[in-house]
Amino acid sequence: MSRIHSASAPLRRTVGLVGVLWFWVGSFPARAQALPETARPAAAPLSLRQLLDSVGAHHPLLAAASANVRAASGSRIAAGSLGNPMVTFQVENVALPGGAAPIGLDQESFATATLPLEPFYQRWSRVSAAGASVDVADASRREVRRRLASGAIQAFYRTALGQIDVEIARELARWLDTLVAANTVRVREGFSAEADLLRSRIERARATAEAGTREAELARARGELAPFLGGSGSATSPTLAILVRTDSIDGIRGDASGALGPVSLETTLQQRPDVVAARALVRQREASAGLEKWRILPQLSVTIGAKRTAGTSSMIAGISVPIPLFDQNRGNIRRANAEAHMAREELLAVEQAAGGDILASQAAVEAWTARVQELPLDLLAAADEMRRIALEGYREGAINLLQALDAIRAWGNASHDYYQVTFAHRQSHYALLLATGTDLLPDSPSVPRGREEPRP
Repeated sequence: MSRIHSASAPLRRTVGLVGVLWFWVGSFPARAQALPETARPAAAPLSLRQLLDSVGAHHPLLAAASANVRAASGSRIAAGSLGNPMVTFQVENVALPGGAAPIGLDQESFATATLPLEPFYQRWSRVSAAGASVDVADASRREVRRRLASGAIQAFYRTALGQIDVEIARELARWLDTLVAANTVRVREGFSAEADLLRSRIERARATAEAGTREAELARARGELAPFLGGSGSATSPTLAILVRTDSIDGIRGDASGALGPVSLETTLQQRPDVVAARALVRQREASAGLEKWRILPQLSVTIGAKRTAGTSSMIAGISVPIPLFDQNRGNIRRANAEAHMAREELLAVEQAAGGDILASQAAVEAWTARVQELPLDLLAAADEMRRIALEGYREGAINLLQALDAIRAWGNASHDYYQVTFAHRQSHYALLLATGTDLLPDSPSVPRGREEPRP
């Protein structure tokens, strides 16, 4: 301070101007809970609830999964249908066109109806296999919903954190721009060493490059989010400006800020769509194996009818039984048994993976909850106050440039870590809800509005 009082009048005016600049830098308002305010566009930001509503209403994979369920339902109807009878009418000993009737041969006529018996003794296995296929398709549709919800939530929070990182990088770049301008004046007036100016310019270049990197990462995150909006937005649409302060879950089941109760592994496995689908696939493969055993006698049919010869009527009755002498359907039976065995082994793998996912999700919730509880409530306010004090100290000459830069970087790191931990904590609760089979997407019609199924 003695140097300032002993300086010449021009130097004192310059130092006063520098002090005004530094006072303006140090007077940025605290951003304890509203850091990205300057980055928010005029358009209304997208909430997580709106995103999930869009996924449930418009995503084409859900429409495809629903169509697959309807296709399986049609196969089940066909499996329960009986075979159509075949009616035959036949006339023998009839004169050729333009010719005379055969001499000594009476005209004979036949009328028969043949009913295939195969659908009767195969019906139970066919219906069981088709019904299990419907269960597989429905469980697969639920699994698609679960995976889409998981992807949408991850994309949402990745974009939200990207917005915060961009704002932090831009804010640091703005501060360093002011720092460079102030140090330029101080060096020109001989009040500061040129090394400080060079260091501040290097830090500004680094911050500018970091801001460009964060903006590119945010653009990629928004691009990954765009498919979940179902055509209602694009990578450059204002609707992709995610509201980073997701303080409430906006009607989503399971409070992301509250603790979930203990989860029963066996009960949860019965609700997991992938486990349900794997178990239904086992039933379908076992029923198909039973059906192949019945197909040793294919095309079994019974015939009944009437015959008329020379004015006399008689009845015709018969049964058609193929003899499984050479083809006993052993190849198809062996294939079906192997597929059933494969489905059972895959079920064990799916149950093991699902159990690991549930346990890992529980552990993640506990770990992130403990991490959040360790965060000071006034972390961002304290970091902002530290930055302000450091900049004031540098203005007064109490600390050097490196200490001021460390304080600025500490503010940026604290802001990033705070939101990263907060968002990861919320994501862990959503991940546990999805792991336990909770459906976070809204109910939607089978065919989305604006698209119709082709008519047969």
